[in-house]
Amino acid sequence: MSENLFNPNQTARIPTHEVPKFLSEKFDSSPTTPAPVSAGSSAEEHDSFGATRWNPVEAAKSYGSEEQELGGSQRDHSEEYDDAASASAHTFTSGAAVERDRDPSRSVGARFLQVVLAVMFPLLVLIGAVRLVATPWFAWAIYNRPGFPADQFGFTNEERLTYGNYGVDYLSNSAGQEYLGGLVDASGNPLFLNTEVSHMVDVKNVLLPVFFGGLGLFILAVLIMFAIRSVAPGGVRRGLFAGSLITLVLIAGLATAALVNWSAFFTGVHQLFFKDGTWTFNYSDTLIRLYPPQFWVDAGIGVGAIVLLTCLITLIATWPTRRRRDHDKRVAQLKLETTS
Repeated sequence: MSENLFNPNQTARIPTHEVPKFLSEKFDSSPTTPAPVSAGSSAEEHDSFGATRWNPVEAAKSYGSEEQELGGSQRDHSEEYDDAASASAHTFTSGAAVERDRDPSRSVGARFLQVVLAVMFPLLVLIGAVRLVATPWFAWAIYNRPGFPADQFGFTNEERLTYGNYGVDYLSNSAGQEYLGGLVDASGNPLFLNTEVSHMVDVKNVLLPVFFGGLGLFILAVLIMFAIRSVAPGGVRRGLFAGSLITLVLIAGLATAALVNWSAFFTGVHQLFFKDGTWTFNYSDTLIRLYPPQFWVDAGIGVGAIVLLTCLITLIATWPTRRRRDHDKRVAQLKLETTS
């Protein structure tokens, strides 16, 4: 009996008809042949008694295949995620590029018009300042300011103002040279010499085209501002702001040159527009008595003050504050949405 304990083949089996009913329902006493395990079968096997045995070889194979399947699934999901992310990023960047292309405020044409406006601004301000100085009221202010030198040859302040206004009016009216050539003093002598009248004609031939050109530039600038405003919110302000900065740099250079050597500056300006020998006179001549060197110094200061004041007002009105930039962005976005 003890030998049968160590030899399962010789162990006596209980006859089937003697197995209790409750055990026969649970177990099948007939020996079973285990089914062959295929490559895709489970790593678990059943012995002849129905017990479950673990097959390490099949388990390793299953583990490898499951790992590959899991890794492949993860890679598939990762690749899908990367593809989705890249597609989303591409869509976002391409959408932003399309939005930039569709935004009229960032177009080449809008930026070009802003540059043109910025370049035109110094010319407009300088021409406007010269036109304001070349008026009778400015001559009156100069003649009546404290400390202005009196005429050493006998013109009173009233005579200066009367005759001086004739010269200023002639520069902007359509009269011929007889407007000045026909003037006489209290003694009946011609007020201006022929050389003086000739120089005033030269001055008029320079200033009138400049004034009409300034008027044309002003009209063109207004049209450009309307064009910029229709496509680029804030573009007019940016153009005027840049133009003010350019004007300040230019006027600072001119003022420095005038302060360093006024005589050389005055001579250089006249040599630029007039022939030598046509603009020099004696101190006893009427033009020098009416418009002495101090008159031109005050006129230059007046032009510089008008330009400086205009630039400061423009800078304050167009300074790119955060509130103004945000407003421009909102307006541009609304325009873009309405046009899309």
